[in-house]
Amino acid sequence: MIEMNLNLPLEFINFLETNKELDYNPDEAYPKKVKFHKLEDLKREKIWIDATTYDVNLNIINVIQQAYYELEAVSLIEECDRYSEFGILCWLPELKKFCSWDIDHWVLTLFPNATWEDICNDPVSYLNAQWEEDYCGVGEIYDPSGTLPLIIGRPFE
Repeated sequence: MIEMNLNLPLEFINFLETNKELDYNPDEAYPKKVKFHKLEDLKREKIWIDATTYDVNLNIINVIQQAYYELEAVSLIEECDRYSEFGILCWLPELKKFCSWDIDHWVLTLFPNATWEDICNDPVSYLNAQWEEDYCGVGEIYDPSGTLPLIIGRPFE
């Protein structure tokens, strides 16, 4: 059953329904070959952004304890040849934006203006963005301060 309220773009839904794949050379992408989830398997999941590393307003908290932000994302990749597939390419239902989430460092690279067509036209840039210093020119670090509540501690404590 398809989870409601994912706010997925119609172009992406059509892509999944026709069983298409991204057209790119896997040797140029850090995750190598990727395979997408089936539409009915997509779901919202919680992801976290490490506030102590990336929020300059937390000088006092940085010294004392850890903090993070939490939001929901839809991880679009079911499997890949390298790295954990979770987060490599995601959809943020509330923001209606594509992104990449670094599961090891809790950093969210937002693709603020990307359409599904943009990703299909240049998949390597989007698949590699979280590993490149300039985010391959397609992304930027998402700053949730001021829009999401700051949570002190860690979600699994």
